Amino acid sequence: MHPAAKVQIRTAKPIVAVQVRSIGSAPTAEDIAAAAAREEALREQSAMAERERCEPAAAALAAAADQIAQACRVLEERAEPLMIEIVKKIASEVLRREVDAGRYDLSGIVRDCLAAARGGDRGVTVCLHPTDLAASKENGWLRALENNGTKVRGDAAVGRASCRLETPYGTVTRDIGAVVADVFAAVDGRR
Repeated sequence: MHPAAKVQIRTAKPIVAVQVRSIGSAPTAEDIAAAAAREEALREQSAMAERERCEPAAAALAAAADQIAQACRVLEERAEPLMIEIVKKIASEVLRREVDAGRYDLSGIVRDCLAAARGGDRGVTVCLHPTDLAASKENGWLRALENNGTKVRGDAAVGRASCRLETPYGTVTRDIGAVVADVFAAVDGRR
């Protein structure tokens, strides 16, 4: 037998030396286990060195992520009021176009206003914008009110899609602009 010799075995991992007892004989289980243990130790040592090398970069990335998150919070805080203003402007424009096109339920507006009035619809004068009054006479829903003794008249001071009731107890107004202002106040947290 030849004296013990070192043989190198190539693997997908780093080259590992296996101590072979003699040339021509296969490595023993102990030889393979020792080589695997050395390979595992080298891998662990290499991973630890890599972690130590990457630690400063990881810390810098974490600090940068914190700074970005803080900047995002500041931007969100600044953007929220602007977004609310944009939404309010869009809603106002859509509402204006719907009113201009006559796409609203004026009879529902008058009914809501009458429901809020004390004393019902007797002795009440319903004031509508002249354009709304003309459109309401065409589809006839005001006739039932007039048949009940309610007076209906046009008043240019009343806005479109709005209603003013004059009652013996006072005035009840349902103004689309005031309703929108109330909604916007609620959105702004003022109500």
